[in-house]
Amino acid sequence: MQIYFLIFFTGAIFYFLFGLYIILKDRNSNISKMLFIICIDLFLWAIGYSFMFNASNIYLANYWRLVAAVGWCSFFSIWLITALMIKNGNETKLGWKKILLLCLPAVLFYINTLRYNPSDVLYHLNNGWSDRYPVNFLEILFYVYTVLSAILNVMIFRKMAKNSKLQREKEQAKIIGITTLISFTIAILTDIVLPLFQIPIVTMGILTAPIGLIGIWYSIKKYKLIEITPKYVSEYVFEYIFKNVNDPIFIIGEDFSIKKANNIALESMTEVTFHTMVENNKEIFQNLLQTGSIDNIEVDLINKDITLACELSGKVIYDEFKDILGIVIILHDISERKKTEKLLRIYNNQLEDERKRLYSLIDELPGLVCIRTIKGQIVFANHNFKQVFGETNNKQCHYIFYNKDEPCSNCEILLSSEAETRKQWQCVIRDTIFEVFQQPFQDSKGEQLFLMQMNDITKRELALEEVTRLDRLNLVGELAASIAHEVRNPMTTVRGFLQILKSRDMSQQNVEYFDLMISELDGANSILTEFLSIAKTKSKLDTGIKLNHLVNSLYPLIFADATNQDKQVELATEEVAEAIMNEREIRQLILNLTRNGLESMPAKGTLKIMTYMEENNIVLAVQDQGAGINDEIIARLGTPFLTTKEGGTGLGLASCYSISERHNAKIVVESSSSGTTFYVKFKAISN
Repeated sequence: MQIYFLIFFTGAIFYFLFGLYIILKDRNSNISKMLFIICIDLFLWAIGYSFMFNASNIYLANYWRLVAAVGWCSFFSIWLITALMIKNGNETKLGWKKILLLCLPAVLFYINTLRYNPSDVLYHLNNGWSDRYPVNFLEILFYVYTVLSAILNVMIFRKMAKNSKLQREKEQAKIIGITTLISFTIAILTDIVLPLFQIPIVTMGILTAPIGLIGIWYSIKKYKLIEITPKYVSEYVFEYIFKNVNDPIFIIGEDFSIKKANNIALESMTEVTFHTMVENNKEIFQNLLQTGSIDNIEVDLINKDITLACELSGKVIYDEFKDILGIVIILHDISERKKTEKLLRIYNNQLEDERKRLYSLIDELPGLVCIRTIKGQIVFANHNFKQVFGETNNKQCHYIFYNKDEPCSNCEILLSSEAETRKQWQCVIRDTIFEVFQQPFQDSKGEQLFLMQMNDITKRELALEEVTRLDRLNLVGELAASIAHEVRNPMTTVRGFLQILKSRDMSQQNVEYFDLMISELDGANSILTEFLSIAKTKSKLDTGIKLNHLVNSLYPLIFADATNQDKQVELATEEVAEAIMNEREIRQLILNLTRNGLESMPAKGTLKIMTYMEENNIVLAVQDQGAGINDEIIARLGTPFLTTKEGGTGLGLASCYSISERHNAKIVVESSSSGTTFYVKFKAISN
């Protein structure tokens, strides 16, 4: 009797301590909680039987029988739930309704045990009290439920071992299945089969249950059963990292003392080295305790008189009560990286210095210099360029030059984007003529760029155009002088003879013909005179003359001419300074300009004559209300024989340009569809 008591009592103590160990090991695991409940069931089962065997009377024995019944009635339901949870990996997949349904038989069978009289279920053996239940429908149903539960448990793990794709899970299922089969087989034999045949024996199921229980726990410990709890996953992964990472890893306490270190840490430094680093970086470690983690903080590690640059990362590990379990410290040697970074900084600084020198040189180059991409984006501009076009801000060239959102249709930049050699062209930007030189090159990153130098050649082109025009005038002048000399002499002779013939009586009847011929000769002589005025390169300039006096003296003649053409003349003169000029030639210039203006206007039009000062220049302006002159004709004005009038000689304006040239004056023309204005600018006499 004492032996059975000790066996069952020892078993009860084992179950209780084992369950306590499981739940304390991992309180967050649902499987651990179920195993703890199984251990409590077995504890109640074993403690009830131990005191039932040693009870002094049948009623006390019946009390302890009911305590044991709580354990064995619920044991099979809880075991089945645990098996299903292991298979599913999480009890939420099983569902609480299914769990309650599986627990219902345990409740019903326990209620059934309460209705028996003690004498019906207890009998006394030589070694103490034992229980034996009568054969009835409910008891047979309980036996069937027990057997089916055992078979279902074994089948669950057999199916898991067969169907799992992971070898680890197959091994786990084999261990649990085999130990469960052994445990349930012995329990069914001693607790169900032998009692049915009225063979008196002490129930041994309570003593065989640990076989299956230990099988589950062994599989968890050996194979890190992932389906049981994520904690084992993290432990497995941490252990792997701890052993295989090539960086020193320390686990320290709140006092920063080393609790554990991996092999790399033990081989590469001493405990004194680590604590020296902690002392030198107390603020960092205090911050780690306050914030819970730090990442990639650079620290110096003095190891064997060698200073190593390291990156320090740390994480504080807490339990479910927010108490610190430990601090994980990882040190990563960045000495080589620091050396590389230092060399890279030196190289980059040198490269930057070279770049600054290059751009400084470009900035001081004469002309407008810029660097553009293959798509026309201006990425650099020198000082002169910015003075003309302003800051570029990486804008496209067509926007900077012409304020356009799209490239020009004849864009030289796009046409030459693929060029590998130097190019040169001319373009007009904002009324300025530029000569552009372009040199392709590649930057340090291999990007295709183009160096462009733009030189303002407007004055050069205008001077070249003026020289060409003067050469043309000189040539025409020389030709005119030659023709006038050769033609004028015979014309003079013919005119003289015509006058003689006219004076004789025999030709009185042909007087009108003589007058017509003399008039025509005078007209031809006038044209030759204009030719000669164009041919002049020098003229005798009078002393200072007031331009207003000439304009006012000619006004009646101009007004009479305008009235005959049904047109108006408006005179607007301001006080102007004196200028050195040839009075006869300036009178001719004024008459030519006003006559051209009147002839270009329709009836009722108004011709405006103005004089005024502009800085140190005396300006004569003749403004008409004609149809205007197109740009091509304006560019050629002053060329002899160039005329747009029917019957015109094209010598009037040529004469005006020749006169202005001899007076060191300048003629400027502005024309639009509403009329044309000729400005003649004379230099005033300086004080």
